[in-house]
Amino acid sequence: MTDEERTLVETHMGLVESVLQRYITPRPDISGMEHDDLFQVGSLALCRAAQKYDGRCKFSTFAYAVVKNSLIDYCRSIMGKQGCVVSSERVTEDGDTISLLETLPDPQTIADAAEARELLHTLTDAKHRYRGIARKGVQAIEMQIYGYSTREIAAMYGVRTNVVSAWVSRARKLLIREVETPTYANRA
Repeated sequence: MTDEERTLVETHMGLVESVLQRYITPRPDISGMEHDDLFQVGSLALCRAAQKYDGRCKFSTFAYAVVKNSLIDYCRSIMGKQGCVVSSERVTEDGDTISLLETLPDPQTIADAAEARELLHTLTDAKHRYRGIARKGVQAIEMQIYGYSTREIAAMYGVRTNVVSAWVSRARKLLIREVETPTYANRA
């Protein structure tokens, strides 16, 4: 990096934290999604922005877009590597690891633990069968079971809340259709 590029980076370092606070939700339960990891990715993107800056617009405007897009791409790649967006375990304040099924049921969402296990099993099966929007919808439903709001899910994927709602709607329609349409295993 040149001295001019280094000065641009040092002057605009607060921009990384600004993007993180506005668009990204750190997830300490997912490797690579901790705040420090995300800040590092954003800082590297800021360095790349300084190196590519050509002066046609304000640096802060250009760098903000580069950092935001880099962080969103990084989060999407991490979520894709996870296979399942939601971790099946959670670390308590005491440092103990517990299954998320132990934290269920939430009396406001699911009546009993057996129903919760059945629902989660159904969703896990559906994630393996579905692709694209339907799979994202199943993942969003699963995250909602674990207490994430539509806004939080949207922030993780870098999309608007109405997009997440559309995913969920699509997945629900497919899941309901599967329940209503019997399948026969022993067809001739």
